[in-house]
Amino acid sequence: YREMGFFPEALTNFLAFLGWNPGTEQELFSKDELIEVFTLDRVSKAGARFDFDKASWFNQQYLMKMSDEELADAVAAFAPEGISIPKDQLSFACGLVKERMVFPLDFWKQHTYIFQTPMDYDAKTVRKKWKDNRGEQFQELHGRIAAMEDFNVAALEDVVKGYIKEKELGFGDILQPWRVMLTGIAGGPDLFKLSEFLGKEEVLARMSTAMSSFDEMVAV
Repeated sequence: YREMGFFPEALTNFLAFLGWNPGTEQELFSKDELIEVFTLDRVSKAGARFDFDKASWFNQQYLMKMSDEELADAVAAFAPEGISIPKDQLSFACGLVKERMVFPLDFWKQHTYIFQTPMDYDAKTVRKKWKDNRGEQFQELHGRIAAMEDFNVAALEDVVKGYIKEKELGFGDILQPWRVMLTGIAGGPDLFKLSEFLGKEEVLARMSTAMSSFDEMVAV
């Protein structure tokens, strides 16, 4: 379980509930709190069942309570061989995707797009959203982003949302394919925060690469 990424505190908390309950709705207890409230008279005779999903839930709760820096240390311990990311960058990235993680290893399984340009794209979203004159719209949006002097969350949000409003489009028409361009997947962290982290040149490069790929994907 340690190798899977379970935190000792989370597993201890979960194990305490196998055959015991505190008599309240509270489920998350620190070790000291468990020592304080645990009594044998609340231990049930009924057989305890090891529910992996519940154990994972406990782990997720403890992961969510960690600071970005603490989580970055945990994530770094599971980094694939040869990969080393500066602590400040990894901490920021963990903060972006923390709510989508259950185990530290999830970062490397699901969110490497933060540091690596995606090689594959969610085909379902591309085929659904890349139609009509969407390519032309993104070429224009690409140009507007390229012309930005200040590249930050607020400025980028103004440009992208302003373009959507100007063209009388739905947010999903632009934001969903744009997310796939930057991440390769249909779901993920806040796009504007991610974009600021990636930087203007990387965002533009990923958009250019993806547009060509999207055209090929829908042409098949």
